[in-house]
Amino acid sequence: MNIGFSNIYPARPHSSHAAYLAQLVKKFGSTTHALMCGGFEDSCYKKEFSQSNSYFECMKCVSGGLYSYSFDTYSFTSKGGESIPLEINEVDRLLISSAATLSRVESQKSWYHSKQLLEIRKRLSLNFIKTFHSTLNWIEKNNIDFVMVFNGRIDMTQAIIQACKTIEIPFISHERSWLGHGIYLVPNGNCLSIKENNKIVNQYETQILTDDQARLSAKQLSLRFLKKNDLEWRLYNKNASKISWPAQGVGDKVLILPSSKSEFAGHAEWRTEWDTNIEALDHFLGLAKIDPSQIVLRFHPNWAERVGKSSGIDAIRTYGDWANRKGIIFIPADDKSDTYQLIDQADIVILNGGSSAVEAGACGKKVV
Repeated sequence: MNIGFSNIYPARPHSSHAAYLAQLVKKFGSTTHALMCGGFEDSCYKKEFSQSNSYFECMKCVSGGLYSYSFDTYSFTSKGGESIPLEINEVDRLLISSAATLSRVESQKSWYHSKQLLEIRKRLSLNFIKTFHSTLNWIEKNNIDFVMVFNGRIDMTQAIIQACKTIEIPFISHERSWLGHGIYLVPNGNCLSIKENNKIVNQYETQILTDDQARLSAKQLSLRFLKKNDLEWRLYNKNASKISWPAQGVGDKVLILPSSKSEFAGHAEWRTEWDTNIEALDHFLGLAKIDPSQIVLRFHPNWAERVGKSSGIDAIRTYGDWANRKGIIFIPADDKSDTYQLIDQADIVILNGGSSAVEAGACGKKVV
């Protein structure tokens, strides 16, 4: 069997993950083929993200990529060979995730109609199309049966899985796992897909952990509470300050821990009827009859940081304006107050995808 590996945007752990997976399939007699970006020309997510010298960014990708490891063949993306047409409207749709993440915009309407985001997608489209056709040519040339690709969400990685879908070649996307140990594998979906996750949950949610599993789970939870989980992608607020519950309302204490909606942009499994998560919160709080005086809103620490060229100002304004309008106490993104203490004091914790659901669940809180 011929297995293809593509690891465009290779932070070192992701390249080593691909190399490890390649060694596994070689043990079963498969031939491995690497596809990398040739670079040096059109704009890509990484160049848009860093706004640094294009040549320098391309050299980092090549030097940290699959070329450093042992594969049977190596190929680079290149122009030409456009055997299967790709509609420009489809390209635009598939680049929504990249543009929204680069701009960190919360509004679904803006993802589709913002002039700024449209311009970003236009700049990314040339490399997307080139990568799509290069992938088709690479698969055909090497008679590839199966593709393994890093991430699968960001522009060129999205183009690779779109090529696989077009000619019905099975694929797996791989990522750093949530807690930093091992490799997160998603069959026939990008790193945001939750279809397979849901199957696992449905199969195992009523199963009791073994002793070894319980100990491992307890260890991972304790590392998070102690802020020693250094293998995770990002650690926030390591030197947090103690805090008492600041809201004075009667009834259940409600903690809202929002995270950025922009990272889920354009993904069908995450699409909702609400433009922002504010509308969803209003809907739920009304149904649950929760008064604003019961609520503490803790902004995500990430919003206080620049990610590439973008700040988290859109999320801060979106939630800040809502909190001021409703009379909800909020804790700013750059505040050092300990989120774990707030979780401990709360009765109900509301999230929209954030990892603090793990800590809240471990503390026995009601989690929405």
